[in-house]
Amino acid sequence: MKRRNRKRILAWIILPLGCGLLICGCNSGPETQDTEISREDQICCLDEDTDLERYTGLSEGEEGRTAVTASDESETESDTIKPAIRDHIRVEAGKEALVAEDFFEEYHGEEILWEPELSTEELMKAGETYALSVEYQEAQVNVTVEIVDTTPPVIEAQDIEVEQDEPVSYKKNVSLTDNSDGEIILDVDASQADTAVPGVYTILYTATDSSGNSSTAECSLTVREKSGISQEQVNQMADELIEELVTSDMSSWDTAYALWNWCRTKIKYTYSAGDMSSIYTGAYEGLHDRKGDCFVYYATFAVLLNRVGIENMCVTRVGGDTDHYWNLVNLGDGWYHCDSSPRRSGHTYYCFMQTDEQVQWYTDYYTEKPDYYTFDPDLYPERATEIVFEHY
Repeated sequence: MKRRNRKRILAWIILPLGCGLLICGCNSGPETQDTEISREDQICCLDEDTDLERYTGLSEGEEGRTAVTASDESETESDTIKPAIRDHIRVEAGKEALVAEDFFEEYHGEEILWEPELSTEELMKAGETYALSVEYQEAQVNVTVEIVDTTPPVIEAQDIEVEQDEPVSYKKNVSLTDNSDGEIILDVDASQADTAVPGVYTILYTATDSSGNSSTAECSLTVREKSGISQEQVNQMADELIEELVTSDMSSWDTAYALWNWCRTKIKYTYSAGDMSSIYTGAYEGLHDRKGDCFVYYATFAVLLNRVGIENMCVTRVGGDTDHYWNLVNLGDGWYHCDSSPRRSGHTYYCFMQTDEQVQWYTDYYTEKPDYYTFDPDLYPERATEIVFEHY
């Protein structure tokens, strides 16, 4: 905002006119319409002998130029008025850091300093208020920062597939994220599903954060017709193997590695696809027949992990000449890729607890098999980025 003093400007325009000069005078400014035109403002003609400087202040030979004279009513510009800082600001939870424009209604690049600096963790605490001291225009201003939360949580729900009469863990396939650090309550509506009847059903999820913001998401539950191989039979086989491989003093990492390594070394790879109707039919081939394709490796490792309580899910290839299946595994520090199926002869890459970057490295390296670990990242929970197992 700029404050101006209004002053009148008198302009002379000197034009050649026949044997003399034509002098046009006018007022400039908003007062022109209401001011009586004076003799100096009128148009007049001068002959060659007229004293030009007397009338215009221009010397001879300067005709055609404009002379501007200003009285005390000329227009000047005063100092710019600086915008004021707000004494109370509301910041949406989840902001990484405060910035200067947060403190102004209209921000034009003003430089300010404030203390204390709020951390990312503090800016996630919806409902909290903080007192800041802001230095601006050589003055200290007290500002209250209120952390608000108007953003609903985000639900990522993967589709579920089970065999007829198989129990369903509806929350196992769901991940929740929110901009604030409060508790998120997840409600599941599976009222339309009937696992006794084969078919496809819709499952509805509702997530509500500590500020009362809610969101919904859906996934499909596919119930397949029961096969000749029972879930109980496969689980019993898995439990017997786990008893051989796992001891009570082993960590979840050691347990997962032992099960992964058994699948990798004890199952013989065959190119013919077996029964892929469920993980139990696939795991039966791996545990009983000790042979199968990549689905068998995935399914066997999945059932073993389920029996020891380690979170996992299936990943499928996108693109490529053939299908490929492997596991995502979460040992408590984030989701990692695990693939127990064997690599091509001569390849020493072991896919255990690998990041996206690591499986992409192998995909780029193994050019004979395009898109080996190419997948749609939006279909799965966010994967960890820290490298915890490096074995090429």
